Parts: sequence; structure tokens; C-alpha cells
Amino acid sequence: MKRMLIPQMLCLALPAFTFQFSSLPVTRISVDATDATRRLYHVKMTMPVKPGPLTLLYPQWIPGEHGPTGPVTDLVNIRITSNGQAIPWRRELADMYAFHASIPDGVTSIDIALEYIAAPESSGFTSGGSTTDKLAVLNWNQMLLYPKGTPSDQLNYQADLKVPRGLALRHRPAYRERERSEYPVQAQFPDHADRFARLDGLLL
Repeated sequence: MKRMLIPQMLCLALPAFTFQFSSLPVTRISVDATDATRRLYHVKMTMPVKPGPLTLLYPQWIPGEHGPTGPVTDLVNIRITSNGQAIPWRRELADMYAFHASIPDGVTSIDIALEYIAAPESSGFTSGGSTTDKLAVLNWNQMLLYPKGTPSDQLNYQADLKVPRGLALRHRPAYRERERSEYPVQAQFPDHADRFARLDGLLL
């Protein structure tokens, strides 16, 4: 009897979790990787916010890397806007992974644009070189910012990835050959990587 009860309990719990997660505000992130062969990624984010002070963080501690290895030095050209109007921001003097901005009254979402330059070096963990003219590995934690003070299990992201023409996309848990991928990615960005390669090359 106990073996029969466990699956039934799981079936009751999962819909409740799905409903709870789907009710969270969604941050949309779009990564244009068409310049990946030049080690350049273009990122756009739309994030729900409230008026007042806002601190955005770049992932610093990556699971399994045992240190503050988030490659923030490869993040460039950060712009924050709302309804086409620029919102000034400044970097935290004591923490290079933190960015401060003041959200004007009446603003409910902001647009964030940035570029990520993939490292040419092969040393390091996920921040090491992972892009060539035939293969690229995209680690989502390198492409995004998140609001300070929000528990990780309440970060709800929907991701859109555009890969270079002629390259195939492979991502966990399923593989599909296509030039554009649009699917929800929840809070586990550091654990999720996408790989794409030329159709005549080797897919790892």
C-alpha cells in the first residue's frame, strides 16, 4: 500500500508547485549569438521592477567552481532603459558584481541591454574559452543580471536564443536542429548550458 501512495502524493504536489512558479513575475532574456564565432553575444532583458532603489547582481559564485569566478570583467556596454528613456546606473565601489539604479515612479519594467565577450583562453571553469568558428557553449549565468534580495527559487526567467545561420542547437534535455530556440528556463541558469555547432561538424 505504501508504494501506491507515493506516486499519488507526488501527482498532487507537482501541480501546486507548477502553479506557484508560474504565478511569479517573468524576466525575459533574449540572447543573440549570431556573432558567437567572433566571441560576442548580444543580450536583451526585460525585467519587472518597482519604483525606488534597485541593485542588480551578476552571478559571482557558480556551483561547482569553489570560488567567486563569475566572469564579470567580460560584461560590457550595459544600458538600462524604460519606455526608451535611459536610466542612469553606477557600479558598487566595493563589489564589482553589483550595479545600482533608481527606478522612477510609474515604471513597472526595465529593459537591459549588454554584451558578453567570451574568453579566448582555455583555462578556467565555465568562464574559460568555449567558442570557436565551429562550436560554442553558452552558459546562461554569464549572460544575465538578477535583482538583489530575491530568493533564487523566485527568479522566473523565460529565455530566447538565436544561433548563427548554418549552426545546429543542442540543449538539455532534448536535442533539436533549428536556428532559433524559445523555451522557458527557470532559476537553474548556472546548471544549464546550450551548445551549437556547424551541421557538418561534431556535436558534443
